[in-house]
This record gives sequence, structure tokens and C-alpha cells, in this order.
Amino acid sequence: KGRLLFNSTQSLIMLILTFIPPLIESKKNLLIPDYMEIIFIFFCFFHFILGEINHFYLKFWWWDSALHFLSGFLIAILGYSIINAFNKSYYFHKQMPIEFIIFFMICLSLSFGTLWEIFEFICDEFLLTNMQRYQNVNTQINFIGHNALNDTMKDLMLDFLGSLIMSLITYYLLKKNMSSKTRHTNEG
Repeated sequence: KGRLLFNSTQSLIMLILTFIPPLIESKKNLLIPDYMEIIFIFFCFFHFILGEINHFYLKFWWWDSALHFLSGFLIAILGYSIINAFNKSYYFHKQMPIEFIIFFMICLSLSFGTLWEIFEFICDEFLLTNMQRYQNVNTQINFIGHNALNDTMKDLMLDFLGSLIMSLITYYLLKKNMSSKTRHTNEG
């Protein structure tokens, strides 16, 4: 019964999450690129359907790590999109510095990663899952001490690494774009 309830909850959460991008667009007058919506839905599918329901987290040792790295990367892109929307807003009169954009991208990724770890803890506590891998998946014996923290800390570090890489790419592209604009202004 517990697994059926867990699978049903996961499926319901995925269904609800697929409505978030259109809801944000309609309520906040924010245009989310179609590719971001598609990536978001695929990411939800990879986690909920493949990872949780089809046990990819157990079948492939790297599945959880890959998704945490990817989520850090994707949420950093979302952070850039949010800042970009502010920068293009008619009501916002100042361009944000590149350093702030990078800082925001990383902080947003880490915030989402932390909220996810809280969600995993709640599921483990109340639905008796093992999302935080606090127990051996084969023996069901709880880890103790430092070993119980390994999964959570690894996940947060991978969220950070994904966001850092995306932020460094963004920094490079924005600096390159600024120097290109400066060069064209000086030539004109």
C-alpha cells in the first residue's frame, strides 16, 4: 500500500508540475521559452516516472547524481531567464551587473536544491521512503553518523556544480557580448 500511495503521489505531483510553466506565464506575464518548458517536462519525467516509479534510482547508481547536476544547470538557466526578463522590463530602469546575475543563478539553484532535499526528508519521514539514501537499499539498515549525510551533501554539491558551470558559461557569453557591443560602438 505504501508503494502504491507513493507512486500515486509522485504521478500526481508530476501532473501538477506540468501546469506550472503555463500558469507562471499567464499570471506573471513572463514568457518562458518553449524549449525550457519541454526540458522541464522531460526533467519531471526523468525523475518521477523513470527515477521513482521505474526505479532508475536503484538500477543506475549515477541516475540521482546526473539529475542533480542537470537540475543545478537548468535552474541556473531559469535564474538567468528571470533576470533577463527584469532587464527587458519597461518598468525596470537599470541593467543588473553580470556579477549579480551569476550570484543569483547560483543562489536560485542552491535554494531549489535545498527545498528538494527538504521534500526528500519529508517523504522519508512520513511516507517511509529512502529518497535521501539514509539506509542501505539492500538490507534496509540505517546508516549512522557521517554516512547518513553523504547522499544529501553529494546532491547539494552537484546542484552547486551544475549551477556554477552554467553561470561560468553565462559569464563568458555576457562578457563576450559586452566587449562586442563596445567594439561596435567604438567603430561606429
